[in-house]
Amino acid sequence: MRFQDYSGPEQFRPLNAWEYFGYAILYMVPVIGWIFLLIFTFSTSNYNRRSFTRSYWCGLILVLIVVTFIALLGIGAGGWHYASQAAVR
Repeated sequence: MRFQDYSGPEQFRPLNAWEYFGYAILYMVPVIGWIFLLIFTFSTSNYNRRSFTRSYWCGLILVLIVVTFIALLGIGAGGWHYASQAAVR
């Protein structure tokens, strides 16, 4: 089924690839993108856009967890290195 052939309700209208690409770029814009991200997360005007926005949140949370884990590893390694150098002196 092509995008132009869709005749159902607007709530279920499929998004095309350019719309997904455009929304991903929009969400990367610092303050404005985050505002749109929040608006589209709770919007009921298009379920496909809302699902994409929620999946974008899941990706952001996953990245935040990984970055926090790497930062904690770096802090721990730095503390271990500092302690080992202090013991040598």
